[in-house]
Amino acid sequence: MQSPSACSRRSFLFVALVLMVFVAMFDIALYAMASAGGGAAPLASWVPSWLSDVLMHGFSSVVLPSTVVIWLVTVLVLWRFHAGLFKKLGATDTDAARKSQGKKTQASGGPVPDPAAVLNRERRFYVHLLTLMQREGRLIDFLFENLETYEDAQIGAAARSVHSGCRKILDRYLTVAPLLSEAEESPITIPPGFDPRSMTLTGNVTGEPPFSGQVRHRGWQVKRFNLPTLTETEDAAVLTPAEIEIG
Repeated sequence: MQSPSACSRRSFLFVALVLMVFVAMFDIALYAMASAGGGAAPLASWVPSWLSDVLMHGFSSVVLPSTVVIWLVTVLVLWRFHAGLFKKLGATDTDAARKSQGKKTQASGGPVPDPAAVLNRERRFYVHLLTLMQREGRLIDFLFENLETYEDAQIGAAARSVHSGCRKILDRYLTVAPLLSEAEESPITIPPGFDPRSMTLTGNVTGEPPFSGQVRHRGWQVKRFNLPTLTETEDAAVLTPAEIEIG
C-alpha cells in the first residue's frame, strides 16, 4: 500500500493538470471572443464595455496572468485539502494495522518462537522421562547391561532397585491406572461401537460386535499429567551427563 504522502503528491499533480486544461480552454475561449470582436467593436450586447476593452486590449497583460494566479490559488487550496484527507486516512489505516497485529499477537500468545527451539523442546519432552528414570532408577544402565554374565539373584536385586526408582518418577509426574476395571482372565463382552484405540482384539475375530472373550491384559491409561516445564536451552540429545570424579 502506498504512503499517504505519495498519494497526496499524486492527487496534487492530477488536480493541477485537470485545472490547467480547464484554464487553458477558458483562455482560448476568451481569446477567440476578443479576436472576433475586431478591435473597438463590443463583443456582444450583454458584455459591458469595460470588459470588452480588457479582453481586446489587455488580454496578455491582464487576463492571462489573472487566470494563472487563480489556477495556482485553486490548486494550492485543493492540494492542502487532499493532503489532510490522505493523512487522516493513513493514520486510520495505521491504527487498524496495529490493532490487527495486536490481536494476532494476543491470539498466538506472543511473538512467533524460533522453530529450532520449538523442535528441541519437543524432542526433550520425549527423552525427559528417560532422563528422570535414569537419574532415579538407572533404567538405561540396566537396559544396556549384558545380563548374560550375572546370576538370576543378582539380576533380581538390580531389578528391584530399577523398579523402585522408575516407579517413583511415574508417581511424581503421571497418575497411571488400568484401562479396564475387569480383572485379568475374567470374561468380558465387547459392545458395538467400541474404541479400537483402547482395545486390541486377538484370536478368532470375525463378524460384527458384540464379541465375547477374556481379558488378557487390562491396559494402562494416564489419569493425570503433572509434566515439568522445560527450558529451550538444553540439548535434547543429552539424556544424562557423564559423571567425572576429580581427585
